[in-house]
Amino acid sequence: MMNFLLSDEKGISKEDFEIREKLYNEFMDLPVTFVSKMRHLQPQVGCFNNCSFCSKFSVCKSEYWTLSSLRNIISALNILLVITQMMICYLLGIEKNIVLELFFHT
Repeated sequence: MMNFLLSDEKGISKEDFEIREKLYNEFMDLPVTFVSKMRHLQPQVGCFNNCSFCSKFSVCKSEYWTLSSLRNIISALNILLVITQMMICYLLGIEKNIVLELFFHT
């Protein structure tokens, strides 16, 4: 069982665990360059105004991510990065702490 806890969490609900696991699995199905090409994480999608006369053909629908949703996404991305680091270590035949130093300057 994977540990999807963020550094400030002592525990999560079963529902959040299932969401994080599902997100992780979906992220793993994406191309390897998925994370490296992500430029920003936007917690709101759509126009705040939702004007019907907008030239961008705005629809009256915006999606706002809750703090819980954002934490679930960040947790799944965190595990994805850890697993990716471990795969890099294995493929390059180097110790994990060396890769962590290269990527995170620890």
